[in-house]
Amino acid sequence: MSNYLIKLVLVFMIIKTSELKAQNTLQKINVEELKQSFNNSQDKVRIITIPGVGCGACIAGQKFITDLFQYGHPDNQNLSGFVVWTRVTGVGKYEQALDESNKSKDNRIRQYWDEDMAIGQLFKKTLNF
Repeated sequence: MSNYLIKLVLVFMIIKTSELKAQNTLQKINVEELKQSFNNSQDKVRIITIPGVGCGACIAGQKFITDLFQYGHPDNQNLSGFVVWTRVTGVGKYEQALDESNKSKDNRIRQYWDEDMAIGQLFKKTLNF
């Protein structure tokens, strides 16, 4: 194998590795940023979900929403999604949320990790639960 070919393969591997790292990130929740992004999308149909990574029904519900975006309305730029992966009663880890978030690559859906369940607490307060 020539030195040129080896260098080319190494460069390709480095690029592909950096792309994978860029795709496999799940942003830690910033309540103000989520609020601003949500409010800046007022001209769109906004869907916000708060699935628990340790909850099978929550994951199934999120899959339904993801499928709605990807298959039901794949070209509709009037949809905006916000997914806040959280722990249900303390069960669930970032790695699980990362695995679930990677099942959706739709750029209309922003995804976050809420380890401290801050968003859930805000909704609980708002809905008077």
